[in-house]
Amino acid sequence: MMEQREDTRALTERIETLAADGSSAELRAVLADLRAEDVADQLEHLHGEARPVVFAALPPETAAEVLMGVDEEVRAQLLTSLEEDAVVSLLRLLEPADVADVIGALPEERAAMVLRRLPVPEAAEVRVLLEYPTDSAGGVMSTHFVAVRDHHTIREAVEHIRRREQDLGDFYYVYVWDAQHRLVGVTSLKDLLLARPEQRIGEIMDHEVVSVPAGADQEEAANVALRYQLFALPVVDDAGVLVGQLMLDDLADIAEEEASEDMYRIVGLPEDESVFSPLRFSVRKRLPWLFVNLVTALFAFGVVSSFEGTIARFALLAALMPIVAGMGGNAGMQTLTIVVRGLALGEVDVRNARRALFKELALGVINGALIGVVVAGVAVLLSANPWVGAIIGAALFLNMVAAGVAGATVPLLLRAFRVDPALASGVIVTTVTDCAGFFFFLGLATLMLRHLG
Repeated sequence: MMEQREDTRALTERIETLAADGSSAELRAVLADLRAEDVADQLEHLHGEARPVVFAALPPETAAEVLMGVDEEVRAQLLTSLEEDAVVSLLRLLEPADVADVIGALPEERAAMVLRRLPVPEAAEVRVLLEYPTDSAGGVMSTHFVAVRDHHTIREAVEHIRRREQDLGDFYYVYVWDAQHRLVGVTSLKDLLLARPEQRIGEIMDHEVVSVPAGADQEEAANVALRYQLFALPVVDDAGVLVGQLMLDDLADIAEEEASEDMYRIVGLPEDESVFSPLRFSVRKRLPWLFVNLVTALFAFGVVSSFEGTIARFALLAALMPIVAGMGGNAGMQTLTIVVRGLALGEVDVRNARRALFKELALGVINGALIGVVVAGVAVLLSANPWVGAIIGAALFLNMVAAGVAGATVPLLLRAFRVDPALASGVIVTTVTDCAGFFFFLGLATLMLRHLG
């Protein structure tokens, strides 16, 4: 793996050198040996000024694929570097859903100009997609799908599909709609091929169709597809009309995007930041959350300072305090991660929230008891005082129980108040475990101060 990373780094340096030297022919030769995915990865690691030069050296078909393979920040930079004609040429090579993503990221005036210059049928499809929020099922769906009438025979359905082969991409299912284009059934390609030619589609289709409304959140749509193990998920409007479908690659992209977003939010990072984001951008996005964490740290300071006299009389307490707070924080974040993931995947809801809470409470009791005993033994060896071991053991036990309860209840309460659990849970849970840990430990030490020597 190390050798591979070194090769990649050397390739990045070579591409940057060729871009800076203006060696267009050699640069095109190097890029020609790379897959589009690898070029996209290189663009994300190049210095900003080299990216437009490298992108301009790509053949149009590759450039269109690369454009959709880079992150949004790099894509915006590349689009800014292109003339309007070049943007339109690239967009004509993309699927409508990808075109909608690109146009949605352009300034409003430029987006309108580009949209007017697209072919009328494609522009109409893109306008439909732009009507929906970018993070909704309708905003990320593909408008290409296979649909036939329920009264068609198998032979007629197959002929219909063959006539439309130029308009179709990959597909796994054949959807069935009525005269108003409402989704009424679905059949798999396997069932279609194995049926007798004279049979009607209505005889072999599944009437219980799993679908999502176009306005549904994309994460919800991905969870539905995962729950029912679907290769594609039909999308319908408010009237039940079939308007598109989410393909397997779309669903995988959504799952990856949502997982990254939740991971970023738990630690207070914006989902649109990357390793190579501009310094000013990163400071502006991260600093507010650090100030929020500073405020919560002051709460912990307040708890500790109220026991200043206890710490002054037995200095070893100051060295042991971080153990209690740190173990509680780790336990709380473990529970929080599991619960936030369960909420995101639809595994946890109001019906089983109590069971999840009791399970994490029991886990806190077991882990707290075991770890408390171990740390208590270490504390006795360090201090030669069994009371010190008893105090820190009890404090650890109580704090890990509190961590389990906080890690489970905080995201559930935030969800109940329609606040994204991934956005604020981490700060709250950390505050609870820090303050509770210090309070339990120093409070018990104050009560037992006469036994501490």
